[in-house]
Amino acid sequence: MKLEQEIRLALNLKEGDKVEFRKITKKELDGCIITKMSDGFGVVIYYDKSKSDKDIVKYITETYKNNPSRTNVANNLQKILSDKAALLSNVYPMIVNRNNNLSDMPHKPWLNLEIIYYIDLGEGIVKLHNQYLEAVSLSLDELHNAAMTNLKKRKPQIKNITEMLGLPSTDKIPIWVITSESSVYGAVYILLPEIFKDVERKLGNEFCILPSSIHEVLCVPNTGGLLDMVKSVNATELSKEDYLADSVYNYNNGKITESIA
Repeated sequence: MKLEQEIRLALNLKEGDKVEFRKITKKELDGCIITKMSDGFGVVIYYDKSKSDKDIVKYITETYKNNPSRTNVANNLQKILSDKAALLSNVYPMIVNRNNNLSDMPHKPWLNLEIIYYIDLGEGIVKLHNQYLEAVSLSLDELHNAAMTNLKKRKPQIKNITEMLGLPSTDKIPIWVITSESSVYGAVYILLPEIFKDVERKLGNEFCILPSSIHEVLCVPNTGGLLDMVKSVNATELSKEDYLADSVYNYNNGKITESIA
């Protein structure tokens, strides 16, 4: 929290601008994601966690200010948003809490959650708003189908939680993490039941999926008491931005449903 406050102050960030810290497991690095509300563009900056807080703040703020992607993002984004084919080639889905304010964003329901969409610009993302679809005469169904097609081309990370925590991997702890290659916005893979076949080989054809955050889901045996655990973690460990749902989902032979327990 101290790092976040110092970075917000150094960059003169406004209310609504976001500073998030994530462990990018694919690259074995720590990342700081800075998103300005004015343009919705999120920049990921990797940093050395072993440095002092002062050095981390200095590095992140200087890197952000000098980031050429921020200088060029407006032109690159405009090219994509003004070209229907380019937009469809670069759009991806994201899963979020249904109670978020989504009135000006294209979205589709999925169980008790909502699917929204974003453009991947390589160094960051921009969430899509309704006006972008209207500008290129794009329907929600076209957008959704393209986003899901693009998602299927990206291989997720499926690892035992011990490996994700940097410990020797072992199947003795039956908790499997599913996330994206970048470890960001990886909970969206809950939309693809076919990728859970790898987990089936570890946990059998029936298990529970816990919405750890918008960045990942956990696959665990149904041991009971899971909903209370999810609610407790959400209330004490997660930021409002990362919160996904106070829910447990059941996986059964390739189908995912919301638990009513």
